[in-house]
Amino acid sequence: MRRLRRNEDAVVLVLTVLVLSILVILGFAFSYGAGVNASAAANARETFANEAAADSALAWATALLDADLADGTSDAMSERWARDDLTVVVGGRKMAVRISDENRKLNVNRAAGPPTTPKDPDLRPALKRLISNLGGSPLDYERLCRWVVPGASEGRRPLLVIEGLAAVPDLDKGLLAGGRDKPPLSAVLTTVSDRVNVNTAGKDVLDALWDNPTLTQNVMNARRQAPFRDDAQVEAYLAKSMGAGDAVPAAAAVGVASEWFRIEARPAGGRGGAMAIVRRTSAGAQTQSARRLSEEDGQ
Repeated sequence: MRRLRRNEDAVVLVLTVLVLSILVILGFAFSYGAGVNASAAANARETFANEAAADSALAWATALLDADLADGTSDAMSERWARDDLTVVVGGRKMAVRISDENRKLNVNRAAGPPTTPKDPDLRPALKRLISNLGGSPLDYERLCRWVVPGASEGRRPLLVIEGLAAVPDLDKGLLAGGRDKPPLSAVLTTVSDRVNVNTAGKDVLDALWDNPTLTQNVMNARRQAPFRDDAQVEAYLAKSMGAGDAVPAAAAVGVASEWFRIEARPAGGRGGAMAIVRRTSAGAQTQSARRLSEEDGQ
């Protein structure tokens, strides 16, 4: 009888300990769950605030481009929008803003195939030179052209975004990464602009356009003194430097104004943010596409 009671007492003790253990575990779980939920809510609020700040910074940069248009029809890298240290504070958050001129690049969709109209310049030699100058081979040029313009019967298959370069089969990956004082291909090619802005284009693009390093240097020196004011001045300068016959097709590929811009807004010193492609016309600047920048997107 005593043994039975001792066994019952042991069972009660075990059950008591078990119940207490379950209560402790449940208490910890509820406490942990509440902490996780609070942390998740705080993270969600922070994410929302950062996204709202990035959107506001994009709007601020777009307004900056609109204001610049009122100052004149030509664009140069000396203007405020082109600065590398643009910042704006939104709701107590400091946002770093970068505005990139897409008109300082060569349009890969136009350059990969023959001109679409008789008045358009043939930019295929420029694209071939550009790829070669960045360390690519004739095969890289051919692969890119075949990807964008598969064949006369198939028409064109334009890249929608410049990041689509990564999808071109067998294209040298070194061209996409850059290095050895060479910019990546995405820094000198675009999918949106029609003409290259002679006031903002870099040496790589200008060299590729007219295959004349001396002319490139002269143009860069001239615009440093004063940006070209209009297309007529550019054509006259090229005619004086190249001769009238060569100047006409060269001038047709360039201009003095920028219409397309890429805007990136990020938390200062952090990652994430937002990016937009903006087109600016006489009617104002309008966003054509936009996306969030992930933590993995480079600075």
